[in-house]
Amino acid sequence: MLASPAEETARVGAVPLAALDLSPVLQDTLEKLGITTLGGFLALPAADVRTRLGSAAAALHARASGREHAPLRPAQPDDPPEVALEIDPPDDDRERLLFALKEPIACLLRQVCSGGDALVELRLTLELDHEDPVVTVVEPAAPLQAEPDDLLQLLDLLRLRLDGLTLAAPVQRVVLVGLGARARAEQLALLRGRGRDLAAAARALARVRAAFGEQAVTRATLRSAHLPEASFAWEPVSEVTCPIVHDLPANHHEALAAPPLCRRLLPRPVPLPRRDEADEHWLAASGLVRGAVVRMAGPYRISGGWWAREVERDYYFAETAHGDIAWLFYDRPRDRWYIHGILD
Repeated sequence: MLASPAEETARVGAVPLAALDLSPVLQDTLEKLGITTLGGFLALPAADVRTRLGSAAAALHARASGREHAPLRPAQPDDPPEVALEIDPPDDDRERLLFALKEPIACLLRQVCSGGDALVELRLTLELDHEDPVVTVVEPAAPLQAEPDDLLQLLDLLRLRLDGLTLAAPVQRVVLVGLGARARAEQLALLRGRGRDLAAAARALARVRAAFGEQAVTRATLRSAHLPEASFAWEPVSEVTCPIVHDLPANHHEALAAPPLCRRLLPRPVPLPRRDEADEHWLAASGLVRGAVVRMAGPYRISGGWWAREVERDYYFAETAHGDIAWLFYDRPRDRWYIHGILD
């Protein structure tokens, strides 16, 4: 950030004393001496500062001049709030468990929010009867406070998560841990905007994650890769945002008259049966398209990969008599046809 120690010294010296947490008496005294910057204060003789200005001024002088190094003083963070509930007799009925957890969760939510925090994660440990415990996590779409609506939202997410769990034995004890984060009112309202209820969308996605797991809500992101199937990846969606709207070109009406085709890649290339030039229905045997092939456009070659696994593909667009369009390629090193996508 800084080119030299001299530049650091110059910037430190230019800091006005008004920006520091000085006592009014010390600041008035320095102003009477014509000292308004930290550099002017450091120019005073260190031996005379304590005698004439006091111990607080001497400590500031020592720290700012670098004579005294203040070591790091790590603080042990407080353990997150925790609530435990004994289930006697052990039970595995989801509705009864949720009903029994309602009051402990409300108590936990109040504990998390008592210091001005908001709940961002609920960790649930289900201790089973003579079986290994089951640990799961519920994350709301936005930080929750100790409000009735927020409690209902958390219970709804927990119900979905419990419905998706497989329990090997009845539950005999439940341990709830609430993780909080400092949240201001504007942070809690961050997802509302631009005429769309983004908070409702985030809550819906939180319900999906609670029911099916954290990897159930993802989005595609581009990757710099050689092969089409490696040019994108799926990453979890943590928040809902409004789409980025680009200005339409001046001739967008003409473009809408002939909408572009949408190429949908398959999860992985599907091998096709050996091609018989006389069999026009060889592509329909895959079950992914219908009808006989009436025309093919290509080839469009992709080659490379000699450093790992040789790749030499000839891509084609194949249209069938039924109107289906497939994106397929001929793998030259392996002498095999594969279908890689469908066009809508």
